[in-house]
Amino acid sequence: EWARTETEIEIFDAVEMDYVPGREADIAEFLEAAGFDYAVGSVHSVDGADVQWSENFVELDDDGRRAVVDGYYDNLAALADSELFDIAAHADLIERTPELRGYSTVEHYEQAAAAFADSDTVPEINAGRVLDDYGEFHPAPDLLTTLLDHGVEFTVGSDAHHPEEVGRRIDALERHFDDHGIEPATLDV
Repeated sequence: EWARTETEIEIFDAVEMDYVPGREADIAEFLEAAGFDYAVGSVHSVDGADVQWSENFVELDDDGRRAVVDGYYDNLAALADSELFDIAAHADLIERTPELRGYSTVEHYEQAAAAFADSDTVPEINAGRVLDDYGEFHPAPDLLTTLLDHGVEFTVGSDAHHPEEVGRRIDALERHFDDHGIEPATLDV
């Protein structure tokens, strides 16, 4: 027998979608036609290569990996500049990929921070991999500090793909926001 439980969870019609440079008009047309309550933009690839798949970068030398990371931050800044999305997901997604980890520079962080400081797009603090082998939030500490130094606000993102993932991630996010004295931004949706 099922027990009924009442809760006051507000449900929104939203989307997370890839930002692809040069496709801004198509993205805008899709978002306008769909009429979502809000839209989350993500950079998942550079020149068609998914930045989450190690296999795409194993054969690359240091210069090749640096070029991918440069392209990632160029795309991230362009996402912010586009003003197509309310939220930017996992702003340093490349750090999840061991072959790309450690190639981000202060210049990359400054590029991202300047773009978000001038944008209405709010990056999220994302707990998608904090409780697994990567063990960090997005953005990782150095990028987070740079964004904070530029006055960038953040929203909360669990990146949960299954309901059972939400609770522990929300607990970790609350501690992380408290540890850094960050008050989550609220969006008008």
